[in-house]
Amino acid sequence: MFEELLTPFMVFMLLCFIGLMVMFFFMLRGIDDLSRSLRSERSAMLEQLRAIEDRLDVLTTVMRRQTGVTQADTRAPRRNGTSLDAARPAAQPERGEHDDNITEFILHD
Repeated sequence: MFEELLTPFMVFMLLCFIGLMVMFFFMLRGIDDLSRSLRSERSAMLEQLRAIEDRLDVLTTVMRRQTGVTQADTRAPRRNGTSLDAARPAAQPERGEHDDNITEFILHD
């Protein structure tokens, strides 16, 4: 009697295993499609970023020409002895002190 019940159970287990294999195959295929689309979107975003950077370079050049600022002027020392390239970092506000550049309190740990 036990042998008669074993055959349908083995068929059921085989069908479950086949079902799992099919499910994993389709999941793998979906993940592969997703990774391809993410890769293509990333490359498209990088191209757009490069285009924006090129536009900003052109805009910066135009603005420098309009204001009469040259690349040498940005590196030349200013009246206070600093240059634009080597600007001193701003002092960090103390704990709970309000920083005027932002509209919130800075709380350091």
